[in-house]
Amino acid sequence: MDPVIKVVYDDKEVQVIHKTGSKPFRLATWAPYNTKVDGSHFWYRPFCTSEDIEAYGFLAKSANMFPVASMEKAAAALNIQHDKPLISMGSCTGAAPALSNSRRLGAAAVIAAVPMYSFDPALIPGDTRWHQMFVRSFHAGRKIEEHDLSGNIILMHDPYDGQSLYHINLIKDACPNTTFRTLPVYNMGSQVFETVRRKDVAYGLFEAALTGGDLRPTYMKARAVKKNTVSYCRFGTENLLKHNKPRIALRFLETVAQRARGKFTPPQRAASAMLAAAACAAAGNGGNAIFYIEKALELNGEKPHLLLQLAESYEKINQPDKAVEAYQRLVNLAPTTIRATKARLAIKRITTGEGEANFEAVDLNDQLAEEDAWA
Repeated sequence: MDPVIKVVYDDKEVQVIHKTGSKPFRLATWAPYNTKVDGSHFWYRPFCTSEDIEAYGFLAKSANMFPVASMEKAAAALNIQHDKPLISMGSCTGAAPALSNSRRLGAAAVIAAVPMYSFDPALIPGDTRWHQMFVRSFHAGRKIEEHDLSGNIILMHDPYDGQSLYHINLIKDACPNTTFRTLPVYNMGSQVFETVRRKDVAYGLFEAALTGGDLRPTYMKARAVKKNTVSYCRFGTENLLKHNKPRIALRFLETVAQRARGKFTPPQRAASAMLAAAACAAAGNGGNAIFYIEKALELNGEKPHLLLQLAESYEKINQPDKAVEAYQRLVNLAPTTIRATKARLAIKRITTGEGEANFEAVDLNDQLAEEDAWA
């Protein structure tokens, strides 16, 4: 029987989509910030559909992420029954509402991957990444509070990610009477939940969350799964470079790329090549760095950020003619960008010997026509 998917609650701030399913548990999934709200899709829907899992998909329509007033109305309207246990689940900006609404929905368990304690800069002075998203009327004073929590709670994180640990420690300090269990997934950064898209990891995690059972089998499965992901390739290499180990980083990258051969898309392979370029540059091997940047261009097409790095790399190994050629390719490709402005100044410096003092005066709000290799 095909699943029934329909909107079961909708107001100006929140939309909730319900999907039927046959499994002996149900999920409440919380979409990250800026997820498209279209009356059909919700976070983790592909897995719920393929595995026939009942789910309530919660989506926020604005930066006012799941305000209390809307959530109280939604919970009352949904009147979720407790014939099957409910797992509240979210990742990144969806992890905090998964926690904060767990008691409101009567959740038996919570799985929160890299949760944030708050958006309020006054409450998270050690993390400036999210300050640009702060809206005082929405977020001031809002944080994870103990009286909002219920069920067995599992926090997923990368122990090498300092910002993730920072938020988890704030949550634990704010909720001293709550038991939190942590599931570490090393070298995955903010993408630790990527491993839970594999059903052997997911079902082990669901069972451990509902029963309070041992997390080690799930840890071992996630450890195996992550090694074939582009996120592991990225964050593992970056962590080694941060610790000034470029040669080990390059060997790590080559090992992961070999193991995942045929599984990465061309843009992902291009991103891996750029990581290799960074490792070579850090090791003082500019020639090999250029080889990998050229490989990234071959895989992903001409991109302004790649051409800029190519030109700068040629300069570092004292090949000014090839540097000028790369800078000119950048100008031709994206003439209105801040990178093109920098390229013009660099061409002038190389060809005439004049400095780039005026670069600091360039309007940094100039249009950026770029694509991130990790998008």
